Parts: sequence; structure tokens; C-alpha cells
Amino acid sequence: MVHGKAGASATATRLRLSVRAARPGDGIALAPLLRSADTREIQAGTGCCEFAEMLEGSIKTGEETLLLHAGKEPVALFGRSETRHYPARACARIWMVGSNEIARRPREILVLARREIPKLVGEAVGWNYVDSRNEVHLRFLRHLGARLYDREATTLFDPQVMFIPFEIEGSACVTRH
Repeated sequence: MVHGKAGASATATRLRLSVRAARPGDGIALAPLLRSADTREIQAGTGCCEFAEMLEGSIKTGEETLLLHAGKEPVALFGRSETRHYPARACARIWMVGSNEIARRPREILVLARREIPKLVGEAVGWNYVDSRNEVHLRFLRHLGARLYDREATTLFDPQVMFIPFEIEGSACVTRH
């Protein structure tokens, strides 16, 4: 299991969560704090084991990447990339990874996600794949109003792990309580 420094989480629980645009170095700071569920999902979906490098790449090349933090401690990175415009609608790949702190503050994370996802996706439909083994991620997406397409599950990098496609409209986050 991946853990951050002892005591770092205790400090973060006393501080208010804030969101800002991610900057170079934020991926390096978050990488050693990533939850084991996120590292497993990244490895099964992409084969990547260089988490700091991958996160820094997302900050540099993504359309928008945001940092959720408590004081100076990074809690999560989330972003949008690969927006494509089709005749019927625009689609944007969205993603989020975080530290164990997100499990300690689920209500706050859900409130922030409901506020930030509509801004992140705009008029587009957010989409991606979620590791079918990860019940916490699946529950979180359902709470946000995401549509999960279980019957269309597929493998990505690791042929033993099924990923479920999902999509979410920003308006679904705002209207859910």
C-alpha cells in the first residue's frame, strides 16, 4: 500500500480543502501519496509505474488539470483532456487520482467534485473508464450521477482487469443531492 509521511494526513484534516490550477511539481508532490487503489488502476489501465512522471505529463499536456489541496499538502489531481467535438456533442476525457485523504473526507470531496466537474467539462460529456474492482470509485461516480456501462466493460493494458466505461454530464453533478 502506498502511504505518505506519517502525520501529513492529520495536518490536512484540520485544513480546509481548496482547488487551484495545477502547476509543475504538483504531480511530483502527489505521486508518493497516491492511494493504492489509484496506483493499481493506473498500472492495469496504462502499464505505467512512473506515477510522478505521468502526473507531471498530464499537468503539462492536459487541457486543464486542477489540484485539490489542504494547505500545502496535495490531496488529489483531476483534469480534462482529449476534448473531441462530434456533430451531436463534445466529449472530454476526465480523470482523478488522490491520496488517502480523499477517503477521510468523502463528503467534502463529493461537494467539491459536484462544483468543479461542471466547470471542467463545460458543455461536453465527461467520459473515461473505471477499474471494475474498485467499488469506492464506482460508488463515487454513481453519487455524481455518472452513467456506468457495465455491459461494455473491456480490458485496457492488463488483460486480467476489466474496466467499465462511464460518462457524466456536468449538469448531472449539479442537480444531484
